[in-house]
Amino acid sequence: MVFPGGFFALKGTGNFGDVGVAMNLDNGKESPFIVADAGPRDAPLEEVSIRLAENLGGMNVNPRTGAGMPRGHFVYLVFPRTKSDPAWPVSSEQLQQRTHELLTSIGGWQRVRACITPR
Repeated sequence: MVFPGGFFALKGTGNFGDVGVAMNLDNGKESPFIVADAGPRDAPLEEVSIRLAENLGGMNVNPRTGAGMPRGHFVYLVFPRTKSDPAWPVSSEQLQQRTHELLTSIGGWQRVRACITPR
């Protein structure tokens, strides 16, 4: 995942190597991720890896044109100060397990959804 530069500059939002989990609220698909980069200061939250996009419902995502990107409303949770030591390599299974533990520790998706204003 790529943090928008302005968001990345805010204290307490996380840092490179921190883990998180995203959910497409329209189809229920979820995926863990690692914060790996920061974009321009005024960039919107939209740049993700092809793998994350496809895990959230995208199909044959084209990184040049954006074709195939998933559609819907998304929630991204970042768990600050969760960078692994050593940071790499982290298997998909390790990342999934770690984000599951962190999400469970805050009450799971049910608790997160309770904090979201319906659209």
